[in-house]
Amino acid sequence: MDVVDFQLSGFDELEQQLEQLELAAQQRILRKTVREAAKPIEDKMRTMFHQVWDDDTGQLAGSISTRVTVPRNRTFADVVASVGVFKNRSMQLSTGKEIDAPVYAYWLEHGTRAHSLAAHASLRKYSSGDKRRENKRISRPGQDEGRQHPGIQAGPFIRPSFDSRIEESL
Repeated sequence: MDVVDFQLSGFDELEQQLEQLELAAQQRILRKTVREAAKPIEDKMRTMFHQVWDDDTGQLAGSISTRVTVPRNRTFADVVASVGVFKNRSMQLSTGKEIDAPVYAYWLEHGTRAHSLAAHASLRKYSSGDKRRENKRISRPGQDEGRQHPGIQAGPFIRPSFDSRIEESL
């Protein structure tokens, strides 16, 4: 009987790839599970938004979603779920709005004070520390002089959604 000797190489790389495939499969399952666990928060957020606010274009409601990521540095978590209002460029372009949905969501969640809509209106902000006023000029060409926005009363829908569904999600 003749014995044939041959060598195969690449088993170390194959073993590494198989280990990564196993990890990738684990991550895929973990991401899917976390996404399903976060779904009640997302659904509640969308429902509360429609209860509190009118959605004329659908941009904000369509921008409420869940993002699940696997962090590179896993010292604090294997997977992270973020539920909220995210920038949705295609939705923004289709509705013709200039301002991103997360900006609108912040204003609706926290409210705004009355402010001028006139061109070159002054935005006053306080710097940290000595409470000095800093004036910053903004330009809004085409706006009527003297127009005043009455402000928006806060109508929270993000934080209450999280608070009411966190136990269920966990």
